[in-house]
Order: sequence, then structure tokens, then C-alpha cells
Amino acid sequence: PEPAAPPQTAPPVYDAGAALDAYARSCARYAVSANGAVLGALRFGGVCVKPSDESGGAPFGDADLLAVVDAICDPASVARALDLTRVDGARFTQACAARALSHALAKADRGRGLAYLALVGAPLGPRGAERLATAATPQLRALRLQGCDVRDAGLDTFAQALGERLPQLERLDVSRNRASLHACKRLKKAAKARGANGGKKCRVELRGNCLALEMACAATHACGVAAWATGGPYLLHEAKRLGLDGACVRSLAVYASAHVFYFAASAQTHLAE
Repeated sequence: PEPAAPPQTAPPVYDAGAALDAYARSCARYAVSANGAVLGALRFGGVCVKPSDESGGAPFGDADLLAVVDAICDPASVARALDLTRVDGARFTQACAARALSHALAKADRGRGLAYLALVGAPLGPRGAERLATAATPQLRALRLQGCDVRDAGLDTFAQALGERLPQLERLDVSRNRASLHACKRLKKAAKARGANGGKKCRVELRGNCLALEMACAATHACGVAAWATGGPYLLHEAKRLGLDGACVRSLAVYASAHVFYFAASAQTHLAE
């Protein structure tokens, strides 16, 4: 006789009441009020929890973060994404943010870890970045740490983690972290090497890190605007003086105008970065 197939186990049913109770206990533990956006996500079994300053009675701070992390790490929660872009990350302290978020990366989604984490403007620093990279599980798909002051050491930590610890990471945003050009190149090289070796490609965002280089490029292109803005009319004047035909003069005018617009747009882009 053929062996009997093992019985199929049904997926666990989401218990919204248990998840909400876990969040209520966490809020009581840290003496904070519940955030409306978090309540909505837990009530409807949302996989992404996105706290908001507009949804709470008081500014979202360290205690609120600890309460949310405890709630999404509870076995009753199914959240596997934490988006903190709608709260002011500058209110978090370095130690609390690093400890809480590393715990979420490791224990959320019933022990499998977060698949997505977004944080903007928090003072993580290089040590905080190292804690996050160490705590993250292979389930992590996207990580956004924008303006978190992770610097060169933080970028080097993620460059090392791309190979073994974070094989499924598809997007890494470390923009505006005061990193040097060499650290940015090392991180890009690590991402490219993983893709070349058959691993999953990882998109790396590095805008606004090389401040000295960005300012130098902006200044150079601003000089280009000034040069073409003054040299363009002179070029047209000389073309007319030499008796060139109208089509040639118009072509030179378009050529000069295009250079002015190009250098102006490039200078603005580098300043924005």
C-alpha cells in the first residue's frame, strides 16, 4: 500500500483581539497612549505597521517605539514591515532606537524577523547600524536608513552583511548618512559582486553622502551656467559678424541655450543631493 500523505495543517487564523490586547499591554507597560495608525493595522491584520505623529495624542518617542516593537513581536501579530517615516526620527535616542529596532528585525513576524524597515532622521550612528545588520534575518527584503548618521563604518557593515547575512535584501537606502566616496564605492562593489556571483540583485541608494564632491560638482556646473550665459551671446554676435546664414545662427543659439539649461539643472540636482 502507498504511504498515507501527512495531514495538511491549516494556516493559523489571525486573532485581532489578541494582537490588540498585546499592544494595549505594551502601551500600559511604557505609559504611553495607543497610536491610531498602529491600532488600525493590528485591527485589520495589516502586514505593515506605520505609526504616525498625527495619529497619536503626543509626539512619538522612545517609549512609543518600544510599545510598537513589543506589539509586533508578539506571537499574535502578523506584521512583517515597520515604516517609521511618518514620525520624527530625531526624537529617538541612539541606544533605544538601536535596541528596539534590532529586536524587531530579529523577532517580528512570529520569530521570522522583519521583511521591511524604514527609518528617517534617527541618530543611529555606526554602532546602531552594526546592531541592525547583525540582528537582521535573511527574511529582510528592504531597508531604508535615510539620514541616520551611520557614516563609513555603517556602510562597511552593510557591505559585509550583503553576502551572507542578508541574501534576500533587494533594496538598501542609506542616503544622507555623511559617508565618504570610498565607503559608497565599497558598498556598491559588494552589491555588484553579489549579483555577479548569482545572488539576488540589490539596489543601493547613496544620494547625499559625498557632500564635498556634491558641492564641488554644483560649483563647477554653476560656473558652466555663468560661462554659457555670457559666452552664448558673444558666440551669436560673432556668427552674425562673420555672415553665417540664419540656420547656423539658430543652431548656435539652441546649442548655447541647451548648455545653460543642462548646467543649471545639474547644479540644482547636486545641491539637492
